[in-house]
Amino acid sequence: MSPKLTPQNNVNANFITGFIDAEASFIVMIKKQPAYKIGWKVEVKFTMGLHKKDKALLELIQSSLGAVGNITERKDSVMLIVSSFNDLAVLV
Repeated sequence: MSPKLTPQNNVNANFITGFIDAEASFIVMIKKQPAYKIGWKVEVKFTMGLHKKDKALLELIQSSLGAVGNITERKDSVMLIVSSFNDLAVLV
């Protein structure tokens, strides 16, 4: 039986970096928006998705990153989504 993952567990930063490299992505979207002064809107988003059985691991990673973003659940998966510029600065 594997140990229970809690925010108190010490997580190696290299593990998190490697995990992000393998399982996450940064997305930049540029959308035409006439209501904006320049006519375009730029959205930046970080996402990491895992199977729902790995939700505890995703919560541990989120906690280790300073509790940024939100975890959402879908049918068989969970996803960490970070879209605020301040929270994204933590990741970079």
